[in-house]
Amino acid sequence: MPHWDVILQAAKEVGLPFLVFAGHYGIIRSHFTLEAQEGRLFKPLAFTKTYSMGAAAILAITLVPVLMGLFIRGKIKPERSNPVNRLLMSVYHRL
Repeated sequence: MPHWDVILQAAKEVGLPFLVFAGHYGIIRSHFTLEAQEGRLFKPLAFTKTYSMGAAAILAITLVPVLMGLFIRGKIKPERSNPVNRLLMSVYHRL
């Protein structure tokens, strides 16, 4: 049986979904505000990036939590049990 409480807490640590979508919206909007030569040059990039960011956001919300529940098995060790992770966390907290 997967550890749903740990998976739910990990999903909450990633960030608020609204902020993720707001960031994506800002990037997408900035690409489509280009005009004249720049607009014609970057329009294909803007559409491609918009579609890929949209697909990634949908997969992150729908598919990834389900796959985590299916593939994460056994006992989940705490973050502090890994010495490399302890070192990196101490450096991060000092910064």
